Amino acid sequence: MAPVRSRQRERCVYAKHNEAKGGCGKSSNPVRLVKRYKENERDRFLSGEELQRLGRTLELADQEGLPWVIKAGNSTAKHLPKDIAKRKTLVNPRALCCLRLLLYTGARLSEIATLKWEHIDFELITIALPSRKGDERKPHPVSTSVIDILSDIPREDGAPYVLPGCKDPTQPISIEVIENAWQRIRIHANIPDVRIHDLRHTVGTFAAQASGNAFLISHLLRHRNVTITNRYVNHDAPPIRVLSETIGERIASGLEGGE
Repeated sequence: MAPVRSRQRERCVYAKHNEAKGGCGKSSNPVRLVKRYKENERDRFLSGEELQRLGRTLELADQEGLPWVIKAGNSTAKHLPKDIAKRKTLVNPRALCCLRLLLYTGARLSEIATLKWEHIDFELITIALPSRKGDERKPHPVSTSVIDILSDIPREDGAPYVLPGCKDPTQPISIEVIENAWQRIRIHANIPDVRIHDLRHTVGTFAAQASGNAFLISHLLRHRNVTITNRYVNHDAPPIRVLSETIGERIASGLEGGE
């Protein structure tokens, strides 16, 4: 037993000696002297003018298609269509619906991409969304604009998802498909720095501008606590459904080029 106690004492002495010299002792944090990197909050949301450009781009993407982003070099450019008007392709319609729903609901991308028909109540004007990030879905009030978008989406046999995958209708639409569509849309709308998640931030900002308080906005966006919502705080607000309706009307007006 003596050798065991001796080894234990040696390890204890070594740990104390190592910690005294700035090493990693038994209770030492190896990064305790490293200065924490300060993360800057990103406050990016769409202005009224940007919202109008986005609305025109969404319509163009759905009706006529968007111009190609030409990356070909001199050696391959000769194979491009001579008529520039033909250098357009339509954007995936399911991706467009997803982006519109994100803009009208302020939901997270994964929540809309995996939305199922069983999550929608057309009579009560609700869609089931997680109460908080990672929670189970529960009915959440939305504007009639959301219901109008959902009503126009054709149902596909054997597809439980509102936005089924392109190759396998039993699976939800790919996040990559949506992100690729957004890349084309934001370039054409001249908002290259706007991420998909900034659409959610836009909804929160509009809610604050519509006199929504932190409590209502946190429920509208389903934040885990109001700390995340504080930057949206404004004055007292009407019930959440009226707030959601107000935002829906403003989004619709902006997309159509109104004030």
